[in-house]
Amino acid sequence: LGRFPSAERDLAVVVGEEVVAADLEKTIMETGGDILTRCRLFDIYRGKQVPENKKSMAYALLYQSPERTLTDEEINARHEEIKEKLIERFNAELR
Repeated sequence: LGRFPSAERDLAVVVGEEVVAADLEKTIMETGGDILTRCRLFDIYRGKQVPENKKSMAYALLYQSPERTLTDEEINARHEEIKEKLIERFNAELR
């Protein structure tokens, strides 16, 4: 348990079947930097709401600093950076 509060945000993206979860997680953690402490895959969905040859992958992201309380603005800005990087690197679509 950290001394300062944490904040959890979910992130779901639609990517091609060829995209590997470990590659997404690596990009998420690298982009999240020192304030992203955990990235956990909690759902993979294939079905009617997802185009053929694609899958939806949902992650729970935990943001926390060991030194201070993070602001919503900081967390939201970093979360947006992660989204942008996934779009750029994996041609991901946000759900």
